Amino acid sequence: MTWDLSKLGNCTVHGHHAGKECPLCRAGPPVAAAAPVPEPEQDRSSWHKGPEKELHDWLEAELIRLGISYIHARTDQKSTIANGWPDFSLFFAAPDGIARACFVELKNRAGRTSADQRECIAGLQKLNIPVLVTGDFRESVEFIKLHLSYPPF
Repeated sequence: MTWDLSKLGNCTVHGHHAGKECPLCRAGPPVAAAAPVPEPEQDRSSWHKGPEKELHDWLEAELIRLGISYIHARTDQKSTIANGWPDFSLFFAAPDGIARACFVELKNRAGRTSADQRECIAGLQKLNIPVLVTGDFRESVEFIKLHLSYPPF
């Protein structure tokens, strides 16, 4: 687009030398920014801190490094997925073209599975879906690699 300089004048809105062909002038007056949305109130209880939270962070970083798709239940808020559902839902399309899934529930040393978790895990296992409950990072990674047939090993 070429500008016809004879039609330009001083813009009273933006303070520059322009006219009705100016993109700023065509856009109209500036729109006020929307009010910031307040963050939802977070559960500040201790269950989302400490050794179990570190395990979650380590495993999540390893899954990203390996390129494995996953769904991770948040540790800083009450979960919105089904009660008892494992912390990590993992998926991988193996080189043979078959998609695989497995689940990992991470616990700290004193952690125990709830009744909801035991019921959910039993239901997944009835469907022949592997589920691991552990507090060990290495065990969880080896379990994932084994059940997702993750290469190269």
